[in-house]
Amino acid sequence: MAKLETHVMRTYDGELSVSDTLKSLTENAENIKGVLNIISDISDKTNLLALNAAIEAAGESASCQR
Repeated sequence: MAKLETHVMRTYDGELSVSDTLKSLTENAENIKGVLNIISDISDKTNLLALNAAIEAAGESASCQR
């Protein structure tokens, strides 16, 4: 009976460890998601700036040809 109790306690401890690890992984994944959202926002703004520069350059080119 003592062996069974010991085995059950080890299993329980293992499950607690897995649960803690999963919580930590979830928190890390949320942090990574936040960083990726920031990178995506910066990328979007950079693309808009590049598009605006291209439009401005095209406008300058067209006005010089007139």
